[in-house]
Amino acid sequence: MKLSLNRLGLSSLSSAFLDTSKVTFSETFEVDKEPGQLLIQSWKLFIQALKGNSYKKFIWSNDLGQSITVQNSTDSSDEVQQIATALHLEEYLQIDIDGISWYVINDGGACGFVFSNSGVGCDCDYGGGIYAIKPFATNGNWGSTNGTGCESQTQTITITFQEYL
Repeated sequence: MKLSLNRLGLSSLSSAFLDTSKVTFSETFEVDKEPGQLLIQSWKLFIQALKGNSYKKFIWSNDLGQSITVQNSTDSSDEVQQIATALHLEEYLQIDIDGISWYVINDGGACGFVFSNSGVGCDCDYGGGIYAIKPFATNGNWGSTNGTGCESQTQTITITFQEYL
C-alpha cells in the first residue's frame, strides 16, 4: 500500500511516497534558494519512515539524468540499513560502501543536517561528484546530485531506500 503525503494534508509537497518495502523522498531544490518549510517537512516525514525495515539498497537521482545506486557490499552486510538508521535517528555515521564513504552529519550549524558522500559537512566540496543533501540549509547551498555540494542548478532530488535489490 502506498501512502501519499498529499493525503496527510501536505498537498503542496512534491511526490513523496511510503510503502512497506521502500521509502522515497522527492523534492525540488531551487538554485540560490533555501529549501523552505514544506520541503523540510517532507524530509522529516521521510527520515521518520526509515525505521523497522531491512534496507538493502538506496538510489539517489535527479531530474537532470544523474544517479547513483548504492547497495550492501555482500548479501549478509547491513551498510545501507546503518545509513537508514542514522538518518532516522539523525545521528552521525561514516561508512564505506564499495570504496565510497557516506556520511550522516548533524552539526547544528547553518546546515543542521547533511547526508552526503563528502565529509565536509556544511561546507562545499568543489572536487565534483558529490551527492549531498542539506534540507535545513539557511541559504541556497542545499547540496547537489553528482556536483559540488553547493551552488547547484535547480533540480528535483529523489532518494529511495528499498528492502530489495
